[in-house]
Formats: sequence, C-alpha cells, structure tokens
Amino acid sequence: MSVARSMSMNRPQVYNWFESYGDLLKRLGVRDLPRQIWNIDETGIQNIHKADEWVGDVGCPTYSINALEKCETSTVLAIMNACM
Repeated sequence: MSVARSMSMNRPQVYNWFESYGDLLKRLGVRDLPRQIWNIDETGIQNIHKADEWVGDVGCPTYSINALEKCETSTVLAIMNACM
C-alpha cells in the first residue's frame, strides 16, 4: 500500500466516503437494487513468466525476476455485481 493511500485510510475519511456513496446510491434510486450496482477493476500482467524465474519459500510471498526488456502486457478487466 502506498504512503498516500495508507494516510487516507483513517476512520473519518472512510466514514465520509461511505456516507457520500450511500447518498449517491439513494439519489440514483439504486440503493435497494443490487443488480444495478457494479464494481470494475483493471490490472496489467506482463507476459514474460517462466516457472524457474520465481523465487520464494512455500507459504511465503513470491517475487518474479525478469529482464528489464520490454514485453507484451495483457490487461485483465474484472466486472461483477452483488447478484452474480
């Protein structure tokens, strides 16, 4: 987590965000319609992985070692709502 993000993750900020979000849902008339509320997230994945380039112990985070060369990147777009 970045420093800026961690500094903004305090109780008053989170409370204000959810208050604003709830007001928006009410104003749009979708607060009680979960099929109308969607979440979308996007991430990029580099297509340069090889099994022998992963280092780490079982049960611990792993890290990818790759050359500083340019490679193809695939974009993953995930979309879901509360009814799916």
